Amino acid sequence: MSVVAHPDRFVDEFLTDEESLIYRESPDMKAWLFGQVLDLGIFLFFVWVMAVTSNEVIRLGAFIGAAVVVGWFVYRFLDIWYTRYVLTSHRALRVSGVLRTDCEWMAWSKVTDVSVSRTVGDRMLHTATIEIRNANEASQFRAMSDVPRPMEFARLITHMVNARQRRAPDLS
Repeated sequence: MSVVAHPDRFVDEFLTDEESLIYRESPDMKAWLFGQVLDLGIFLFFVWVMAVTSNEVIRLGAFIGAAVVVGWFVYRFLDIWYTRYVLTSHRALRVSGVLRTDCEWMAWSKVTDVSVSRTVGDRMLHTATIEIRNANEASQFRAMSDVPRPMEFARLITHMVNARQRRAPDLS
């Protein structure tokens, strides 16, 4: 796999012939950028230090600090850009990675719990963090952050889990 390939091509490599794609989405970039305020503050602090100091050693240290913050920001941006949340007829997948591609999934028959967490910022940006869990604590699925259209996503998960586990109808 190549770093320059489009992230959706990575998802296609992990799908089997027997499963059909129901949902494929990347994390919401607006929400992710909103979460980078601290990094921006640190970067601006380093720029301010470079502007006000006359000491070359301190200026060099601030420049290196600013460069590290920018490098870290770019790496995390690419990591988010290369992340996809996928629901298929058989499982939920999270495909991510910049220099390497990681794929984790959970079959619908293994899902025991789903939680949707929304901060005030998430509600403003119409996103959420969704966690999918199973009974095996050691093999938990990583949380999906900044999921766009989270209620649609959660409804699809509920539908797929119920269909796969053949839930009994409510008798009340």
